Amino acid sequence: MDGTLLLLMTTYGILNGLGGVLAKKGFIVGNYSYFSKSFSDAREILKEFILLIKNVVRNKFILTSLALFLGALIFYEISLKYFPISDVKALVNINVVFTIIFGVVLLQEKITAREILGILFALSGIILIGLISEPTTALPNYDNFYWLIIVNSIIIVIGLSLFYKYKWNHERAVPFLTSLGFIIANTANKILLQSINNFDVQLIWVLIQNSELYIFVIAYFVACLIYVIGLSAGARISVLSLLVSVFTTLLALIAGITIFGESFSFEKILGLGLIFIGMGFLYTIRVQKSFWEQSLVQEG
Repeated sequence: MDGTLLLLMTTYGILNGLGGVLAKKGFIVGNYSYFSKSFSDAREILKEFILLIKNVVRNKFILTSLALFLGALIFYEISLKYFPISDVKALVNINVVFTIIFGVVLLQEKITAREILGILFALSGIILIGLISEPTTALPNYDNFYWLIIVNSIIIVIGLSLFYKYKWNHERAVPFLTSLGFIIANTANKILLQSINNFDVQLIWVLIQNSELYIFVIAYFVACLIYVIGLSAGARISVLSLLVSVFTTLLALIAGITIFGESFSFEKILGLGLIFIGMGFLYTIRVQKSFWEQSLVQEG
């Protein structure tokens, strides 16, 4: 048992969770409200983004959160470069745990017994996978990677078309479609990181010539755009973010097996099961909280 991945991703979770809580505090202090209405076209969404940026540069809490997010990103990238993508994406769920913990400590948010149980389940699975995970140098199967891009892209296009045509539940459809884009981006990111061996002047030229860089950027942009569509349609961010994390974890298992030839031990399957049980508890709690919040607003 090495434990290196657990240490890296725990640091990631602390920085990301603290950053998320400070960002929330910044929005509370600044009395900002973004994507709280439906938008008729892309221009209104763009205006909302511009307003967000203007307010961000004036808010010390949000600026600090951005610095913490950047630090978390560094630890995430190191983990993704050296460890199996399925393990890394499973441990990304630690971010949810630390966000809740910091919310309780710093923002005096309430926590229920079921949330504590969910955290314990999730942490048990995270610790188990983090301890057994070992560095890998497996080369990607490019044919399967390109098939992943093709299949996911088709599903995204068809899914968005049906989403608008039949007015699907955005809190169920959007997280899945967002995850399809994110897993393309994460897989391209890992392949790109594996190709980097030295940090020198030639690195920029190597990156420019690497197609995975452009796949990563485009896929990440598309995923974020779908996420924004969900927010603008009225999806609750607490529910949306948790489901995106869970779906991405599931899709990372498929990417790990088909593209990087990852294998699964009993301990890993057990760890994943514990994580999903924990996320299930947290999901039901968030849905209930959001439902009652919306009911109170409507009654008021």
